[in-house]
Amino acid sequence: MTTPYAPTSPTLLQSLSPYTLHIASGDRQQTVKHIATQLNIPNHRAQLSPEDKLHYLESLKSPTLMIGDGINDAPVLAAAHVSIAVGKANPPKPNPRRHRPPKPKPTRHTLPPTP
Repeated sequence: MTTPYAPTSPTLLQSLSPYTLHIASGDRQQTVKHIATQLNIPNHRAQLSPEDKLHYLESLKSPTLMIGDGINDAPVLAAAHVSIAVGKANPPKPNPRRHRPPKPKPTRHTLPPTP
């Protein structure tokens, strides 16, 4: 498994040692556990929906800083005391429940309906 974080991340996270760190991710359990182990973050949750992340954040009893990498993190970013949105980390994924196939483009054989 490749290392999906910057080489300076462990040092940066060590400087945050007075704080309790958590990972609340929509990624697979194996991936999250690997990253949490490499970065020495004992509190980690995987395969969370945006709503699950929000509930997890609300269960924490201390001030929170949330770092999000996708548009689906907007609700939990808004609920945190301090938020950081990483602009180019991950593009938004289409929600299969909301995804609608594109309308077919008119061709010579199909005409758009008349008003």
